[in-house]
Amino acid sequence: MDADAIEKENFLIPRFGALCFFLATVEYIIPKPLPFMRLGIANLPLVLAAGFFPLRAYILLALVKIIAQGIVGGTFFSWLFVFSAAGTFSSAATMFLLKRIAGNKISAVGLSTAGAVVSNGMQLVIAVLWIFGGSALTAAPVLLAAGTISGFAIGIFAEICNRKSKWLAEIQNKNSFGSGGENPNFRDKPENRISKRGVLRLLFGFSVTICAALVSSLFIRFVLFFTFFTALCVTKKQPAILPVLVTLVSVTVFNLYPPCGQILFQAGPIKITSFALSTGLSRALLFETLIFISRWTFQSGSFGLPLKGTRWRLLFLVEKTFEFFTKLNSALSTFPKEKRKIKLKEFPGYMDKLLNALDT
Repeated sequence: MDADAIEKENFLIPRFGALCFFLATVEYIIPKPLPFMRLGIANLPLVLAAGFFPLRAYILLALVKIIAQGIVGGTFFSWLFVFSAAGTFSSAATMFLLKRIAGNKISAVGLSTAGAVVSNGMQLVIAVLWIFGGSALTAAPVLLAAGTISGFAIGIFAEICNRKSKWLAEIQNKNSFGSGGENPNFRDKPENRISKRGVLRLLFGFSVTICAALVSSLFIRFVLFFTFFTALCVTKKQPAILPVLVTLVSVTVFNLYPPCGQILFQAGPIKITSFALSTGLSRALLFETLIFISRWTFQSGSFGLPLKGTRWRLLFLVEKTFEFFTKLNSALSTFPKEKRKIKLKEFPGYMDKLLNALDT
């Protein structure tokens, strides 16, 4: 691979990945009708990158976004990670192909809308096949409508950024890595090994995940749920009780239709049957247990020294993404409060100030 191309990718990918994270924090506070639903706000950097990132860099950016969100959000071993990965890859592939086929004939609005619809459609398919069953189809109109609207809105943001962002214009210059950027040389970097404790934690997390997914016993899944909830409490990472309860109830309720098995309760057309109830509880417990396992496995400092070197390029990019995400949050905290409320037309300048703070 060309050394200059690699260095430019190593400069750009973590910065775009950090912006994905930054925008994802906005998405997390927006209420959603379904636990797996994603509005796609964090896809803005993917929309922007589709116009000038080469295929290899674009794939790496998508991977960095997926991995980093899975680790930080505590969903790496959960169904939410599957939703995120499927949605991101399907959306990224759609946008990249459309841009390569249509070129300047398709706007950022068109790219973003198409990517959002494909992403939410893929999430809906996975929800029907793996989590909620056929009842998830009842949410299809809301999910697809939300995807279309959010994709259109994100496309408007992207179009404005493409036209007005000085930072974006600068990094698209083939002879520049950006203002004050770094050019990491992997050949000169030492290889630090992952700690044995980190390896054991990771292997144990994967093993328990496989067991939890393969064993359908409601009792065993409850034991795993309670065990890892307790483990998180011991390590002072206790999950918020209300969101856990809401998720357990919502997943269980979604699985009550269609009714199957002995009728336990009936009120008019509403029926609660034994098999449907046990299936719903089992899926709900697994859903939350996998999140608990993920959060326990990827605790801060679990893996020793940062992984660097040619063989660890993807992990290096994830590490740099975390570093820049922290810098973005620090930069935001230094902005006067009155400057944090911005108009749509001012967004590119606001984004430029945040991204320029990465190199100070």
